[in-house]
Order: sequence, then structure tokens, then C-alpha cells
Amino acid sequence: MSRVRPHPWYDVAWPVVAGLAAGAGLLAAYGWMGPWPFALALAVLELAFAPLAWSLLTDLGHDLRHVVLRIAPITAVAALAVVGLTDAIAQWTFVVGGFVLLTSPLLRGCTRRGFPTTLATRMSPRIDTRRRFDEIVAHAFGAPEDMPPR
Repeated sequence: MSRVRPHPWYDVAWPVVAGLAAGAGLLAAYGWMGPWPFALALAVLELAFAPLAWSLLTDLGHDLRHVVLRIAPITAVAALAVVGLTDAIAQWTFVVGGFVLLTSPLLRGCTRRGFPTTLATRMSPRIDTRRRFDEIVAHAFGAPEDMPPR
């Protein structure tokens, strides 16, 4: 089995840049709101994003624990960081957020394989998608083996 070589940007620099942007945003939000409103805002955002992420991402085939314990809190923290950055640097938040988003590992390879392919492979596991498609076809028309050939 061959080892995958780490990419200097996606594996080293991007997490540092994203962490610095998120940390600066969270510190700015904390300084603007104070401790109790900050904690309350974080809790409300978590309670808002968890059911939304649960309903959307579990339908795409992602694990429930991963969605509720990892993706929803990251989204809540990112939203609060954007609020803090907006208070601290106003319109420049779009530049910082756009840079972090457009250079993220989610969009890695969009110039080589195309944006829809990269995003589709990141968002939904192919095996689960194929299994769900076969279940839908079997439910509507019978088993795929019973279908006439194309």
C-alpha cells in the first residue's frame, strides 16, 4: 500500500489559516458580546444547526454521530466566527471568508476533475447513493434484475 504524500497547502497551511480566521472571529465575538451572551449564542446556534444538519446530511448517507457531534458544532462555531469577524473587520469578512472557503479541501481538485464531481464525491458516498437508488427502483418498478435491458 502506497502512502499519500501530504500536500503543503491542504494538509498544513490551510488548517492554520482557517484556524486563525476562526479564532480571531471567536475572540472578536467574545469581546463584543461578553461571556454569557457568547455562550448563549453558541448554544442557540448549535441547537439550530444540529437538527438541520441531521435532517439533510443523514439523508445523503452520512453517519448520525458524525453529523451531530462534529459537523453541526463546526457549523455553529463558524457562524459565530463570521459574526465576530464582521464586527471586527466589517466588509473585509467577505474577503477572509471567501479565501478560506475557496481554498478549502472541499474544493480541492475542482480545476482537474470539475466542481460538480469533486463536490458530489465529498458530499455523498457513492456506495450509499447506489444502494438507495436501487432501493427506489425496486420499490417503484420491482427488482433491478426484473427490469428490461436498456
